[in-house]
Amino acid sequence: MAVAPVSDTPLSLTVPALVLSDAFLEYRAEFEAHDEPQFWHPRRDEVFSAYVERLGRVSRGEEPGFVRVSTFWFLRGASLVGESRIRHELPPALAEAGHIGFAVRPTARGAGVGTRILQMTLEQATLLGHSSLLLTCDSDNLASRKVITKNGCHFLERVLSAETGKELDRYSIRLQRRAG
Repeated sequence: MAVAPVSDTPLSLTVPALVLSDAFLEYRAEFEAHDEPQFWHPRRDEVFSAYVERLGRVSRGEEPGFVRVSTFWFLRGASLVGESRIRHELPPALAEAGHIGFAVRPTARGAGVGTRILQMTLEQATLLGHSSLLLTCDSDNLASRKVITKNGCHFLERVLSAETGKELDRYSIRLQRRAG
């Protein structure tokens, strides 16, 4: 299934669901074809239904060894074009990861999809009661840096990642509930 052009179909947000199995498997295969494995994707031996159930447990804070994380999938028509996660707590071990992580399908990049995904994720974070968030990205990831700053995040500092040894940029944003 080809990704629908940006101008044809709006982006919609959903939570992981079994009915999206085919869309997700195609999405994951595209990352793998581009040699970009995603940490949060299911293990090769994990059945899709078990993966969706695990994401649900993590979102409710019921998965041992995980902080509570809300996962969102973004669709353009029937095609999964991106995903995001909000970590509701940020213990020191996850400080390099920040509160929000997002990914855009390789064939959907460069068309504003990442900017819209982060915008919609920040809206969800506000609805979930967050008021201040930390976002991070590799310093050499120009696309992520642009997406983050376009969404009003403020550069804090560049640090050396203890995990990867790469330079990491840290950003903050204060969220405000809209009146009404």
